[in-house]
Amino acid sequence: MSDGSIPTNGQIPRRDYGYIASLPGPSGNHILIISGTGDAGTVQMAGLAASRSDLEQLGKRLGEKAGAFEALYQVRAMYSQNYGSKLLIMRAIKPRSEWDKSSASQVFPDDPPAAERSK
Repeated sequence: MSDGSIPTNGQIPRRDYGYIASLPGPSGNHILIISGTGDAGTVQMAGLAASRSDLEQLGKRLGEKAGAFEALYQVRAMYSQNYGSKLLIMRAIKPRSEWDKSSASQVFPDDPPAAERSK
């Protein structure tokens, strides 16, 4: 349980939680979920998601080539400063085929013409 909602003068380190998950999306893309029980957890997970080395480290901890995973972190913060995080649990997710289509369902302005996409 996060203690971010307990009122204090800000001089006591806070405990928050952050969640990050990666799932395969439609047409071969990935969906990244970033969440926290408070600002500290959310900011810490956003920083983790923006760091290639941190994401590679997560992949190594899984010990397999998992395309989908979820991880929960405990985050310590005081005032508006994060003082680090501790991985509590991480696991590979076996994705199901949630997506109906194997190709893109929409075309964006910068996409090549359909004939070139099928090559």
